[in-house]
Amino acid sequence: MSGMLSWATQSGKRTAPTSASKDKPKRKVQAVADTAEGSIIRELAKLGLHLASHSRQHDAALQTTVIMDSTVAVCEAMSHAGKLYNDNRATAMPDRGSPHFYVWAALIQALLVDDKVPEPAKAVLKAYADSISSPKELGSTIWVCKMAKAFEKGKTRLTFSVHSSISQVFEAVLLAPVALGGDLKTGIPPRSPPERAVQKFLSSTGGD
Repeated sequence: MSGMLSWATQSGKRTAPTSASKDKPKRKVQAVADTAEGSIIRELAKLGLHLASHSRQHDAALQTTVIMDSTVAVCEAMSHAGKLYNDNRATAMPDRGSPHFYVWAALIQALLVDDKVPEPAKAVLKAYADSISSPKELGSTIWVCKMAKAFEKGKTRLTFSVHSSISQVFEAVLLAPVALGGDLKTGIPPRSPPERAVQKFLSSTGGD
């Protein structure tokens, strides 16, 4: 094995309640709309929504996302690489690099052996893999390579951010998951559950 292959495997608004009935006590609800503290809370909520919105815009501009079935070999290989890195944390060499380097390497290796990946893409990926002899060499080009559970059950979200100097390699990387049934996402991501919850709070207190 040479290059990357030699090291990667090592390692509605709610109204305020009226006065409680003596016969039927109601759960006490603290009002936030007409107090100084409530005003600050609302402003903080607005600030949070503003920052979250800008964060989603930045993600759309700087990162690339692919949604794939969690059972695809690519996802399993990336997950295994991350777990193996953590399992070997206590005994591994201190200069082995960040975990996402190994997740990236596992992705490349999995694509190289998958029959569904187009041969032209494999050729690009093979040449690239052979050129990387150490995980440290990925530090200046592979900024983000991570996976997480997607909102849809049984799906995994792959997120990447790489330097433009490996654009040809990255095009091959993206071509391969799509060939395996992945869904390449474009545009600004939808609001997260916490973001929607904050918006709901603002609406309920008349702060939107």
